[in-house]
Amino acid sequence: MTKTNHFFLTLLHLIPFGNLAFGQTIFKEVAEGEKPFMTLIENEPKISFVKESGTDSGLYLATFLDPNFEIETISDKYFAGPGILDSNCIVLHEHNLKFGAASVYYHDGDWYNEDASNEGHDGWDADVKFISGDDIRVSYLDAKEFDGVGIEYSRFNGIDWSIDTVGTSQIHYGFRTSLQINSSDEPIIFYHNTTSGKLERAWKNEGTWEIDTINPTGKTGLYNQSQIRNDSIFLTYIEQLNDTAKILFTCIPPIGEVKTITIDTLYRFEFANNGILPVSISVTDSIKLLASNRTELNLYTASLTDLTFDKRNIIKVNGIDSALTYSNSIKKDNFGRTHFTIGLKTTESKVLYGRYPNLNSITEIEKNEIEVFPNPTHSVLNITGTLKEAILLNSGGQVILSTKAKQIDLSNLSKGVYFLKTNQTTHKIIKI
Repeated sequence: MTKTNHFFLTLLHLIPFGNLAFGQTIFKEVAEGEKPFMTLIENEPKISFVKESGTDSGLYLATFLDPNFEIETISDKYFAGPGILDSNCIVLHEHNLKFGAASVYYHDGDWYNEDASNEGHDGWDADVKFISGDDIRVSYLDAKEFDGVGIEYSRFNGIDWSIDTVGTSQIHYGFRTSLQINSSDEPIIFYHNTTSGKLERAWKNEGTWEIDTINPTGKTGLYNQSQIRNDSIFLTYIEQLNDTAKILFTCIPPIGEVKTITIDTLYRFEFANNGILPVSISVTDSIKLLASNRTELNLYTASLTDLTFDKRNIIKVNGIDSALTYSNSIKKDNFGRTHFTIGLKTTESKVLYGRYPNLNSITEIEKNEIEVFPNPTHSVLNITGTLKEAILLNSGGQVILSTKAKQIDLSNLSKGVYFLKTNQTTHKIIKI
């Protein structure tokens, strides 16, 4: 089997998709729509997207039910996407709520809608952290275009919202806020200050908001996205140099030196203030960054200890009648699978989804080496081939057992879906 330097290391074949060409093992068109954003629930993707014009404008949610997506209409209101999704909670700007507001939709048996914002034309560039139906945190921008006060922070207690004016300068909308909550339950907000041109941080320290500059060089911090791990914060964002975008990465430890690295350069980048997400980040046992321009989607991977990023091309658009949009997101699940979503513009706007690895395809590649049967099974699972180790996991990614034996007795396990890792292969096992 030929090895490539594409995102998917094992290339089954080159799959055409209109004028789109890519080397990967699973790739789906989810739906017609714009500005997708993805989260994982029990290791499977949920993708929010919007339709910003037309008779079917509104907010939608795509839930993966293998092998397809089920599409749900959340609201038919008039929105400015993307809808930022955390667990079963979505936040985005709703034009016709009051005079424009941060509209929060969360699912707790049914879908509920809350206005997270203050008076004014609020709710731009929102981010959300869903703790529970009684604890929702939101950052957003009260934009300078509407004589707003800058960054605001809202917290829902299940009954009402408390809203803080953070104390930033007036800021133009369109370049994102990014919200994290540290182990002391304190909010931290990152944003591009359109007055100073810098990446800034606002955080609440014992009830008082403080503000500092994270990256003082260049016009930087645009479209920032962040992740937190053990109170270390990992950011990716854009620095603008005319029509060139530099992809930057910053690591902010709780104690110690802030490190900033230039990852790559995107040429002929179309800067816009319409809520785009050209860079995204996932931090688990490694760091993964995703970045897109109109013709390419690239993945950058580094370890947590060595911030040297390896670049791999995932998608490359050929021709002139198709273009990627500047909206992508990336997540890594408990099984080591990497999920991503991206928008594609042809005659319509489309939401695309990919996952690595494709369990069925990887299993097929190594079929002559490892076979697992019967599947489904009600008792004994047999393994043939050269086995180094077999690890059985439940659907939540927890290890049930590890063995070098070629027979595994599942009779005492509950019915359902399990995953068996053998050498470099992951098999989906059905216990009946």
